[in-house]
Parts: sequence; C-alpha cells; structure tokens
Amino acid sequence: MLCWLPARGLLELQDREIHIWRVDLDRGVLAADELQTILTPEELRKARLFRFECDRNSYIVARGALRTILARYLNRPARELVFRSGIYGKPRLAGGELRFNLSHCPGLALCAVSLRTSVGIDVEKVLPDLERGLSVRVFSPGSPVTLRSRRFFQSWTRSEAYAKARGLAIWSVERALEHPRSNGSQARWWLHDFVPSQGYVATLAARGGAHQLRHYQWDVDVPTLSPRLSARAIFASRGSR
Repeated sequence: MLCWLPARGLLELQDREIHIWRVDLDRGVLAADELQTILTPEELRKARLFRFECDRNSYIVARGALRTILARYLNRPARELVFRSGIYGKPRLAGGELRFNLSHCPGLALCAVSLRTSVGIDVEKVLPDLERGLSVRVFSPGSPVTLRSRRFFQSWTRSEAYAKARGLAIWSVERALEHPRSNGSQARWWLHDFVPSQGYVATLAARGGAHQLRHYQWDVDVPTLSPRLSARAIFASRGSR
C-alpha cells in the first residue's frame, strides 16, 4: 500500500528522483471555480467542449492541479506558466529543466514531476465489464474476470506511459513493447506499475533505470494564485554536473 503524503514545507526534487502526485478529481470540484481563474483562454475553451458538466469539471480540476503543482516547484504564479506541445501533443514547460506528465480518468488524476528526466504516466479505472469485449481477446477465457480486466488495463497503461514519456503516438510503441530486444529501445526506459487507489491501475515510464519515488496527495486547499514554496532545492544539484 502506497503512502501518499501531504505536501507541506519545502519540496525537494533531486536527480534520479520522481514525484508522483495523486489528485482526487471528485473532491477537487470544490475548488473548480477558483481553479478556472488560473487557466488560459485556450484551456477554458477546451473545457467548454465537454458535453457533460462532470467531464468539464474533471478537466478543469486536472489542469488546475497541474498548474498549482508545477508552480510550487518553480515558485511562480500558476496562471503565468506557459506550455508548449510536441509533435504528438506531449506538453512541456516553455524554458527550464522541469519535466512532467499528467494523466486522468474518471475520478482520479496523476502527475509525475522530475528534474530533467523524461517521464510519462498513465492511470486507468479498471472496468470489469470490458472483459466481455477487448480483454477477452487478449487473455485466457478461464482467467477470473477481475484479473483479466486488471491485466488488460495494466498493459494499456504501460503502452500509454511509454508513448507519453517518449512523446510518440501510441501505435508507434507497440513493436518496441512486444519485441524490446529487436531495437533495444525499451532497455533505456524504466516501466513501474503501481496501484494509486482501489479500483485503478497506473504505470510510470522514465528514461534510464529505476528512480527514487515520492508520493504526494494534492490538496484542494493549497493556494492556487500565489505558491508558498520555494524551488531552491530543485536547482541544488546543478553544480554537480
């Protein structure tokens, strides 16, 4: 069982370390109005595209949480952060070395943050009914339904996290994951499977070998407009290059 710590005091992020943040999207709705004030017009436009209010609020909370999380490391107002997108849409911060990735599904979002290591993360809610469709084509019919569903979703999160870490389209990583020895590409990446909450599965992908992990719970009460924490520790390791 993972221990998700409240983020209090100075956040330290060192080389070979990755912080994983868990965001309760349903609880975060309590702060949706405030979080809207730190989103860009483009983010608000995307939020309005969602047909259902619950999906719209989940998007607002996930994007707002991402901004407040990164703002705590950078010691900058969350609304001032500028994002750029790669060829397949992987977001990055404009300038700086901080790397991150966000994933969300019904009820839950995860955010991975590292100093300079490329990361990708994916979380999925396990849906047992899906075994009647996709997962039944992949696993033995004799396997328990819950096990088949969990394995299917875990396989999916591994592919998604790996693709997102590399900034690739999901279809382009299938061969590398199924035949890692054919090109050696997967050997340079670390895939870490974990259960972020009951009923969910997730995978973290990071360049290189295993990293030290810290797990934090995002708090809807964290100030969103003026981050309190310094980023001093983030840059402490620069002199050791």
